[in-house]
Amino acid sequence: MGSLAPMDKGRHKIVIVDDDRGVRAALGRLLSVSGYAVETFASGDELLATDALNDASCLLIDVQLGTASGLDLAADAAVRRSGVPVVLISASDAPDLHAQASRGGHAFLRKPFGADELLAAIAAALADGAKRG
Repeated sequence: MGSLAPMDKGRHKIVIVDDDRGVRAALGRLLSVSGYAVETFASGDELLATDALNDASCLLIDVQLGTASGLDLAADAAVRRSGVPVVLISASDAPDLHAQASRGGHAFLRKPFGADELLAAIAAALADGAKRG
């Protein structure tokens, strides 16, 4: 599990937004034991009511957040903080989700995904975010 995350991962904060408490907890544990700082939120509104976006290194957002859209949250986050990388996750197999995520410049993972796949996606998003400055 360890080699896929960046060497300086301890300084990176991953913000997780997922309305499923169990998923949030599992993702948070995985990323924490992998050396990342983690902050979790049940909704986009909950995230945006804090200053967590200001020091987030990467956002991990579920596409289907109850009545809200993770795609909309990713777009809103990009307006509020340009350049923050986003990894979108979803259990949906809707064929256009991957295309929508790509159009927004975001990585996309379909649930269920493995730990190595998630860590690789986050490492790639962080690297891409570093290139964009």
